Amino acid sequence: MTWVGYLVMAAILLAIGAWIYSVVGKIAGVARRGKSSRRDEALFVSMFPDLQPHFHPERLVEFVRAQRSGKRAAASRTASATWKNPPGLGVHAVEIEPGHLRVPYKMRDESGALLGQFLYDEIPEGGVLRVGEGKLTVNVMDKIPRVRYWHPRREFKWSQKKGWAFATPLADAHDSDSSYSSSDSSSHSFSTSRDDGVSPAPVGGGGTFDGGGASGSWDDSTSTSTGTDTSSDTSSGAAAAADTSTSTSSSY
Repeated sequence: MTWVGYLVMAAILLAIGAWIYSVVGKIAGVARRGKSSRRDEALFVSMFPDLQPHFHPERLVEFVRAQRSGKRAAASRTASATWKNPPGLGVHAVEIEPGHLRVPYKMRDESGALLGQFLYDEIPEGGVLRVGEGKLTVNVMDKIPRVRYWHPRREFKWSQKKGWAFATPLADAHDSDSSYSSSDSSSHSFSTSRDDGVSPAPVGGGGTFDGGGASGSWDDSTSTSTGTDTSSDTSSGAAAAADTSTSTSSSY
C-alpha cells in the first residue's frame, strides 16, 4: 500500500472515530437531560403539593386551549354549567358557577364529590387560574406555551421548550449554582437544577432558559397578571370553604 493509501485509510478511520464520538456524546446528553427532567418533576411535586394532581403546567396548557376554543359548555351569568371530561385536569367533570370575572370552577368525580376548585379568568394571552393563595398564568398565544405560578412563599416558571425555573427556599438550597432573574417576580431569584453543567430539559424537549440560540431570558412583559395580586386571590380560599359539606376530598 502506498503512502496515499495510508492517508486515505487514516482519514476514513478519523471520520469513523469522530462519528462514534458524536453519537456517544448525544446519547450521554440525552441521558443527563432525562435525569434533570425527572428531578425537576420530582421537585415540582414536593414543593407544590397544593397543585397536585390537577394543575401540572403542561396539562394546564391543554385546558386553557380547550377553554378558549369553546369546547366547554357555554358560560352563563345566571345558571351553572357542567363540562364533562375537561382536557388537562384529569377529572370527570367541572361545574362552572355563574359569573363573568373570576368564575368559580368546581372539579368533581363520577359520584359528584368535590375534588378541588379554582377561579378562572380569561386574558388576551390565555387564562389565569387562582388556586388557594396561588395564581397560575397560562400563556397559550405565543409559539412556545409557558406557565407562571405566583404564591406568597414560592414561585415557578415553566416553558414547553425551556423547562422549569423555581423560586423557593428548597430550590435555592438545591440549586445555588444557577439563577435566573425576573423583573416582575418577587425578591427571590429563579433557580433551576443542573447536572454536570447541563441545564435541565423540559417535559418533551431540551434547551436552556438563555441558551440554545435564545437571545435572552423569558419575556413576560405581555402578561396582564403579575405576582402582586395577593389581597384578591384569597377569595378562592373562601370559595373552597363553602362547598366542603359535599366533598369527600379536596385540594384546599
